[in-house]
Amino acid sequence: MARRPARKSIESRLTAVERGIRSLQASDATIIRSMRDGFSQMESRFSQTESRFAHMESRLDQIYSHVDGFMKLHETLDIEFRVIKEQMRRLEERVEHLEATGRS
Repeated sequence: MARRPARKSIESRLTAVERGIRSLQASDATIIRSMRDGFSQMESRFSQTESRFAHMESRLDQIYSHVDGFMKLHETLDIEFRVIKEQMRRLEERVEHLEATGRS
């Protein structure tokens, strides 16, 4: 009869250990679910960030195109200004020549 209390004590200890293991498994499952939810949210945020970057790249390309067009216009106007300036110089020389020959 002395063995039965020891057996119960071992069985009760094993039962307590099993409960502890189940409790750990349940908390592990909760932690894993929480981590999966967190990873899912992170993936969603990364996806949103990727789409924002793609949109920003598109806008930057448009800006670069406009700046390139503006620079080309500036170069064209600079060339035209030089041509007009040279024509003006020649006309002034011609007028001076005509005035000089008209006076004499």
